[in-house]
Amino acid sequence: MRRFSCFHGGLLLAALILIQASWVKADATPEALTSAQVGKMLKELGGEPEMLSADVYQVSLNREGWKVHVMVSLTQAGDRIWLESKFAPVPDPELVPATAWLRLLEENERISPAHFAFDKNDKRIHLYKSFDNTGVTSTRLKKELDDFDSVVRRTQSLWRSENFAPLELLPSPRSNDDEPKKQSRLDGTWRIIRLEAKNESITDEQLSPKRPTVVFDGETAVIQTGLEPERKVRVKLNAEAKPPEIDFIDDKNRVEAGIYAWESGLLVICFASAGEPRPRQFITEAKSRNWLLVLKKQDPEP
Repeated sequence: MRRFSCFHGGLLLAALILIQASWVKADATPEALTSAQVGKMLKELGGEPEMLSADVYQVSLNREGWKVHVMVSLTQAGDRIWLESKFAPVPDPELVPATAWLRLLEENERISPAHFAFDKNDKRIHLYKSFDNTGVTSTRLKKELDDFDSVVRRTQSLWRSENFAPLELLPSPRSNDDEPKKQSRLDGTWRIIRLEAKNESITDEQLSPKRPTVVFDGETAVIQTGLEPERKVRVKLNAEAKPPEIDFIDDKNRVEAGIYAWESGLLVICFASAGEPRPRQFITEAKSRNWLLVLKKQDPEP
């Protein structure tokens, strides 16, 4: 009788060990894929991956005769999988219309966690997206690739190369004592429809209640943003510079050096805080003290 109990006790212990082992196995964190496993999975999906380096694969996704090339790699820690596409080079990023960069920044909010970024090293715009390298299956990888491919295709109007062609440069004004002085192209009241600082934008809808304007009159301007007291400054232009330069000079002779451009009837100005270096591109950064204004000329009152 005692032997029978021991036998049953042994069976019960063995059963408990098996059950506990199954629990541990079920609760264990799924393993991350290695680079080689990612390559194998891409091949099984029919992507015919090309090895660009020891850890970077490239697959070409073909829809309606248009191939989108996507690079697939692991982070250095191996905990995430990166997807990347890059587009045509931007030879002169400092001459690119400001609104082209702004549209990419605005799109980043809509396509997150994917995002556009400009790489100064290869002078290309890149689209990136990453996701956790945990328990990734062929089905999951295919879905991530298809979603990324869709983002590339539907944002073509934003990243295509013609958007990043150099700005139209204004001819230098010529003076002629025999002719009456012509009104400057700047003269008049300009409504601020977009304001950006530290890579954060305030849109027209947010600005409208403050009625922000810049009023140019010959060599002076009155700036009223609604975010700070109204300021009157002297204006100095250098239209021959690339990009054209504009300086705002206050009553203490402090200079806010900037650049400006015309695009589709809009005036775009990017300028630095007093004493800071002149910006070379129509962008702001989190660590910079630059301001970017997009202005639309206000029709004169009847």
